[in-house]
Amino acid sequence: MEKKFKILIIEDDEGIQESLKALLGDKYSLKTAGLGNDGLSDLKAFNPNLVLLDLILPDTDGLSVLKRIRTSDENLPVIMITAYKSIKNTKKALELGVTDFIYKPFNRNELTSIIEKVLFKTGLPKEGQDTYIDFTKFDISSIITQNPAMLKVFREINHISKTDSSVLLLGESGTGKELAARCIHNNSIRREKPFVPIQCAAIPSELLESELFGYVRGAFTGAQADKPGKFEKANTGTIFLDEIGTLPLELQVKLLRVLQEHQFERIGSNKTIDVDIRIISATNIDLRELIKNRQFREDLYYRLNVVPIVIPPLRERKSDIPLLIRHFIKTFCKKAHVPEKNITKDILEIFMKYSWPGNVRELENTIERMTAFSSDNYLSVKDIPLDILTEMEEFFDDQGQDTTVFLKSAIKAFERSYILKFLEKYNWRLNIVSKHLGIHRNSLTAKIRKFNIKRLSD
Repeated sequence: MEKKFKILIIEDDEGIQESLKALLGDKYSLKTAGLGNDGLSDLKAFNPNLVLLDLILPDTDGLSVLKRIRTSDENLPVIMITAYKSIKNTKKALELGVTDFIYKPFNRNELTSIIEKVLFKTGLPKEGQDTYIDFTKFDISSIITQNPAMLKVFREINHISKTDSSVLLLGESGTGKELAARCIHNNSIRREKPFVPIQCAAIPSELLESELFGYVRGAFTGAQADKPGKFEKANTGTIFLDEIGTLPLELQVKLLRVLQEHQFERIGSNKTIDVDIRIISATNIDLRELIKNRQFREDLYYRLNVVPIVIPPLRERKSDIPLLIRHFIKTFCKKAHVPEKNITKDILEIFMKYSWPGNVRELENTIERMTAFSSDNYLSVKDIPLDILTEMEEFFDDQGQDTTVFLKSAIKAFERSYILKFLEKYNWRLNIVSKHLGIHRNSLTAKIRKFNIKRLSD
């Protein structure tokens, strides 16, 4: 039997604990602790693959817990959960080796995406557990597409992988730019060397320079030891700079020097460090507009844009949607150890007309959510998330098609059953249910009255 990755949740808010259990419990083995010291005691016995750590705890603070975790295991991934975007705390957490951050109130899709990325990047589960598929590696021949534009993209990737040129990936969020970057790296001569991704927009600008280029002891208050940056860690390999358009102008100058001279200095040091790195960057905004507004250097743009590759949005390659749906259903059913589900004709019709603003990532998350919540052996309209149904109702109305009964009844039935499910699951504790649903308690009460929802035991 396939065993699950283990996640230790150190969080004192019982509502958030319950939400995380409902969100992650089917996929991962979970252990919760309401106190920092209890969580530290659980580390050895539970032997987790990942820790979700709250910044504020009743008996201590998350930074102190993180520091103690690092004394026993410097490689254990730790995701910090916090409601406060403090530069001081972010800087300290980065110095202590935090893996990533998630801010309250957190987006469920964002959280699950970060967790999967962190876990699958680590490769193997703890000793005694089965090996998981590493989604960071894939072959061009396995790409799921029949769209001519996408086939052209992967022919370009196949060709450019054999060179060492800088690549600029252009496309909307969710189209798979990081996967394309990994594909380039995994098919290049640097494939056995490091691949280091950087989310430029996710790191505060005040900390980005030290993250990229490192610093020496005494460079600034709190710099108690030398720390190498991402560029040093990526030496001989590939560095992927996502959302490059958010890079501050002063750092653009330093990046330009790395591209031109293959060298830089750590903060606080005059010692030049030589690096051999391939740079792949990505953006979902028009860098030429930023150049016009003097927000992006033109010379850096031409250095990065040696080989531009445009990844089309899902709405421009809808012929791939049936293939992707089948692939995602098969993947998630296999992971959940349930028989593969079918879909109704109505779903395909709706999905082919939906605009998919979140692109392939949105489709993947949607299918995963539907698969997880459906108790039938097929997926039907009632399983489609409400936001998609609502948009499609407006779409059909604009087209002059009478879908009032079809969509409105589906929305009402789905919303009522969805709310009732969580009311029963959490024994009608409205505070917990409202937090899990992401709505105010008063809104939840109004919906209970609107749908005439009553306890099943009444």
